[in-house]
Amino acid sequence: MADINDNSRYPADFLASLHKVFKTGFHGHIGNELIALEPGWAVIRLKAGDAHLNAHGFVHGGVLAT
Repeated sequence: MADINDNSRYPADFLASLHKVFKTGFHGHIGNELIALEPGWAVIRLKAGDAHLNAHGFVHGGVLAT
């Protein structure tokens, strides 16, 4: 698993755009954090809070599908 902070692995402009999306875009809005990246997959972490829960107290399916 390649740590997303390993700057030697990815072009600087690509990393900058990813960091922007995860800070200011939808992922940033719901609190997703990009942890690792490889061709074909990524590891994204979310600390679920009250805003992520459905009426039954479980993480909303839309959050999980994101």
